[in-house]
Parts: sequence; structure tokens; C-alpha cells
Amino acid sequence: MNLSKQIGLPFDFDFLTWELNYQKDLFELIHSRIFTINASTLSKYYLNPVAVLINNVYANFWLKGKAGIWADMPFKFKFTVLNKDYVGIETIKTKSIYTGKHSRLIEILSGNVGVLIFPPKLIKSDNLTNNDVFFAILQTGSKFIIPANHVYVIINITPSEPAIILEIHHIQDPSHKLFVKGKGGPFYYVLRNTSHEVVKNPRYRFVNGYVKLSKGIENILKGYGISPKTPILRQLGRKYVKYNQLLQDEKPETIIAKFLEVADNIIDFSHPSF
Repeated sequence: MNLSKQIGLPFDFDFLTWELNYQKDLFELIHSRIFTINASTLSKYYLNPVAVLINNVYANFWLKGKAGIWADMPFKFKFTVLNKDYVGIETIKTKSIYTGKHSRLIEILSGNVGVLIFPPKLIKSDNLTNNDVFFAILQTGSKFIIPANHVYVIINITPSEPAIILEIHHIQDPSHKLFVKGKGGPFYYVLRNTSHEVVKNPRYRFVNGYVKLSKGIENILKGYGISPKTPILRQLGRKYVKYNQLLQDEKPETIIAKFLEVADNIIDFSHPSF
């Protein structure tokens, strides 16, 4: 899949070999990982004995600048590739990831995804916004900011096609070591009765709902001076100091407040629909 138009630089991903191709004179690979499920594990999820079982579920590739202006930037560039199809009835998703001390920017290079965002510790509350659980619906070309000190999961919500996501991390984040072990996210995105819906994770019975984000996301970006149309790497090449300040200095509660300002609606888990 050629990603040059979406990124503004020569990049492509080969789904036959599961390799990310890029300009090796400008960037270097610092870490990669392909998440797989073996056939014996997959067979527990499938009732059809002749079903084609996927092996590579998703992959991560972390790059950093090697030459030119890219070497001066205090960022790492993480590419996430989510396979198409399902694991059982659940669409492909990443593990739960903790942002750490810095916010992150993401751009959807291909496909459609949902980004589930929640704090490291969820509390029992009757107020649906008290837990700061958000679900952002993002399409190809969409950009988004994920606040510091939060956990997020990226979900492929169009399982008929793969999804590819670019994340901008601060160079000081130990990004590939920040997977969160435990209960997973507070809900799942599944196929049920030929339609997709959100179902609650029974391990979080006390979480009553989430805040849906989609239509107002561009307003958040514009408030930070981020163009919704221009590839994010091209914008970094012009003013990376501004983005460094954003990732380092913007308080998570400020970002959460902006989420609430543009929220589509608040959805109760007793009525799980998009």
C-alpha cells in the first residue's frame, strides 16, 4: 500500500511481507513488533472449521529521524498497522497503551478507526463524564491528540479493510514499553447479529458510559494550529518546535475540557450504538 500521498514522503507498507518501507537515509528503525495469534488460539474463537484464520493481527514500527531536519526533531514516529477481519466477533485492536508524561498526535493514513481513551484508574460514578472515557471516530486523513497520563486503544471499525495509523511521540517516551496489563478497555467493539455495536467489558461493571467524539475534532486541531488537511509530517517539517511544546506542556485536563466542548453526545451503555 503506497502511503506517500497521505504522508508527504515516500512510504509504503507491504502486506505480503508485513514490512514498512521508507527512506532509510532520512529515518532509522528503532523498534518493531508484529502481534500474532497462533492457530490453536484462534480456533477457540471460530465456530467454522474451514474459516480462514488470520495470523498477523497488527504491527508496530517505531522510527526516528536520521538526517536533515528529521534528526533535529525531538520525536519518534510510530506506525501501527491493524489487519482486517475479526478475532472471534471482535474487530482488530491494539493492546492498551499508556501515554506517560507527554501527549501524542495521531493521523489516520488508511481506513477508519475508533480510539478509546480512558484514565489509568477508573472510578465508580453515576456521572458518565466523571471517568473521562472517550471514543473518537476517525477516518482516513483525520488527526487527533491523545492526552498525557491516559490509556488508549486503537480499534479498526471497518474490518473489511486494514487500517494504518501514524503516531507522533516525544523522544523521551519509552513508547514500546508502555503496554498496560490488566483488565483491558472498558468496552469492546464487536459484530453481533450482522451489525457492529459497543458492548461493555464485564470487568468494568461500574463504568456506565462514554463520550463520543467525531464531528468537532477538527475544531480541537484548529485551536492548536494544526491543519486538518495537510499531512502531519509535512506540518512538523515547518514548525516542529510548536508541536514539541504542545506534546510536552499541554495539560491533560485542558485537552479533556476541549473534548467535552465538542462532544457529539454522551452514550449510556444501556443503549450502546453509534
